[in-house]
Amino acid sequence: MKYADVTTNSGPHGTKLVALYKTNLVYQSKGKTVNSERWIGQFQYTNSDGKEEIVFGTGLSAKYRSESDDGYNVYIGWTGSGSILRFTTVRKGRINRVLAEFYDLHPQGMNWDYKHANFTNSV
Repeated sequence: MKYADVTTNSGPHGTKLVALYKTNLVYQSKGKTVNSERWIGQFQYTNSDGKEEIVFGTGLSAKYRSESDDGYNVYIGWTGSGSILRFTTVRKGRINRVLAEFYDLHPQGMNWDYKHANFTNSV
């Protein structure tokens, strides 16, 4: 309770953490059961009605939305042979104008980590 109203840079600048939870996606892949844990943080901006959601798991994603459902999506994830970085702008909840994808052509193997992605000379 002591820290319930603390606003720090633990999330996007100028935000307050409003929810933090863990989910598990369980699915079959090549005959094996895969358990994919994800941590989801939801933030409310302190100077507007904007909201941000940040997801850590197999990859990393962030989604910002204003009160009118405008904003952006950004994602970095494993492709099996490297990484993908995707950015899209959103207007009224739909992808609008900018869609940019960059591919990391430096494979990391089965120990993939988004912190080691290298987009030098990406396509």
